[in-house]
Amino acid sequence: MLSSWHRALFILVVALPLLAQAFPTPGAIPIFLPVALLLAPVTLLMRIADKGVPGLLLGDSGFMAIFALTVLIYIYGVVISVDVHDQNLLREIVNGIVAMMVVFSIANSGWTAGERARLVRSMASALLFVGLFVGILGVYKLSLFLSTRETLDFVLVANNGEYPWGTSLLADYNFYSLTVLVAILAALFLANYLRPFGQSILGILIVFLLVVGILAGSRRFWMIAPLIMVVQSLWMVSRCGVRRYSVVFGVLLFCVVGLPAVIYVVANDLFELLFVTAWDFQLRVLTLLNSELAFGMGPRFELWDFAINRLDGFVPWFGNGFDYMHRFSCEFGECAEGGYPHMPILSAYLYGGVIAAVLACVLLVYLTLAGWKLLSHDFEFGWLCFPMLSALLFAAVSGNGSLAIRSYIILGAVCVGFLNAIHADSGSPRESAVLSAA
Repeated sequence: MLSSWHRALFILVVALPLLAQAFPTPGAIPIFLPVALLLAPVTLLMRIADKGVPGLLLGDSGFMAIFALTVLIYIYGVVISVDVHDQNLLREIVNGIVAMMVVFSIANSGWTAGERARLVRSMASALLFVGLFVGILGVYKLSLFLSTRETLDFVLVANNGEYPWGTSLLADYNFYSLTVLVAILAALFLANYLRPFGQSILGILIVFLLVVGILAGSRRFWMIAPLIMVVQSLWMVSRCGVRRYSVVFGVLLFCVVGLPAVIYVVANDLFELLFVTAWDFQLRVLTLLNSELAFGMGPRFELWDFAINRLDGFVPWFGNGFDYMHRFSCEFGECAEGGYPHMPILSAYLYGGVIAAVLACVLLVYLTLAGWKLLSHDFEFGWLCFPMLSALLFAAVSGNGSLAIRSYIILGAVCVGFLNAIHADSGSPRESAVLSAA
């Protein structure tokens, strides 16, 4: 019974961040935190029940050290700040602690290789369910507006009166689209376990989710989704015995059904009303070709240049805490909200100096290396690399610090934890599996 609770909590800790970044919750109800905090005591109780004494394992020592230092530097940045009112900083500190709890939980779970494989399939099913849930709601929101111009009140309230673009339920359409993309990758993975009829059903769901992601207006989705899907599909064909015609069938299905659906919706005059003035769907496509257009990459380059060259009074070696957020807000906004350079490594450089920036780079490389190393192991574990890398690519030009994007650090922690568990099956569980020889 305790083991079942532990598995359920673990799946929720992985799935809830993806739900939170795609579903509007008026009042920001803290669903994730109490679930995450339960993970440690349940892990502890299960370990005691299994071994008779705690006999606790740290997990991946390298990961724990890097994350502990990252959290400490976050705290250092908050302490030396003169005027910080952004509650997200406290949430990001919690994100780092929860990531360490995830690795601790895997190290002390007692799951066999077969149980871990089943757990990964359960996680994929949960992530697919989350993507379908927000996708169906997004399509309902869009179709309601196109047919009657009605809006969903709870979506407006959660977004401070701003109605999100296209199918997105949140103003941050990029991370809504990331949740949809992870669901697509989960469906591709689960198709390996089904017969042709079940694979056909999943193919239809994938096309549906692709349409949802495209109509959310996220340029990152437009660029990253095809790349990750192709790479995962090729990996499944080469490593897992998936037949090529299944991939070809999926592409043809999208071209015959999905693409016409996108064109039909975009051609509706009311669709453009879900975008801000002079910022329509076609212009979003053009910004991919010309970075100087408004909302292209040009403004993002200006943020990075300001962080590196034009922030007066900055202390390179030790940083200035999070006071830069007010400076960015006044430089590129109306001094109303905290701004930031939209690159985690640069944010780390600003609040903690060179040491924090180097540590942010180490953390990024460490998590990425863990994901890639999983690809050399069994199919179930290797799949975890693809959603983690997707989250990394989305977060690389958005996050305010190393721990800002919860879905990325949680998925990265899962990759590290499972890699360490595989390493422990045949080696020393107290060593870093990521740093050991592949």
